[in-house]
Amino acid sequence: MQNLRPCATQVSMRSRTATAYLAERRAFRLTLLALILLTAILSLLSYLTPLGVQYWNYKALKHIEGMKIKEPFTFAVFGDNKNSSKVFRGLLKKIASDKEILFAMDLGDLVFDGEKEKFRYFLNQIKGFPKPLLTAIGNHELREGGRALYYRFFGPYYYSFTAGGSCFIVLDDANEVGLEPWEWDWMRQELEKAQSYKYRFVFFHVPLYDLRNPPKRKSGEQHSDLAGQQNVCPLPQRQKTG
Repeated sequence: MQNLRPCATQVSMRSRTATAYLAERRAFRLTLLALILLTAILSLLSYLTPLGVQYWNYKALKHIEGMKIKEPFTFAVFGDNKNSSKVFRGLLKKIASDKEILFAMDLGDLVFDGEKEKFRYFLNQIKGFPKPLLTAIGNHELREGGRALYYRFFGPYYYSFTAGGSCFIVLDDANEVGLEPWEWDWMRQELEKAQSYKYRFVFFHVPLYDLRNPPKRKSGEQHSDLAGQQNVCPLPQRQKTG
């Protein structure tokens, strides 16, 4: 009768194979753990490392001030990029190559939320942009406590500037409720001072009328601050806005 018991050599080989397999699994786990720890450390260092960008809009405004602007001129307006990658890169490339466009306005929701890394990504996208690019604050910048970071990187939440025969007023209605009383007062004063300009543009993120959704109230009453909506519409007329 044939002896079916494994010989000592076979048992030894199987034992060495199992030991090697366990050693490989242990090495793989340790390597994976090391990679996870390294990624966490790099992420922490990246978060703690200053971005080196402050008051972006101020620098863009200084650039515009130094331009010799001839009338008429062209500027680009867009928004809601929310950390877009391919589409946003294509948009910036198109604007950069258009010789008629002097500067660009990004009207908020620059990032998906207000975490520092999201701002870092956006700033890396625009740092090589050859034309002045100005921003308005959007509601997505307020998420994750991002309002303070927005101020740090881009400057005041509302501001004004002039270019050629035009005055530009950029507002902060990112809270999706409306303008604070002091911002209303400031806007009225800016419009009053801008009466000598042929054109006066007022920019903000949350639209007075949202045409994307069917109105749930009366026609034209889609802004959450209806009183503000009713005030701001005739305001340029009272200030003789062109």
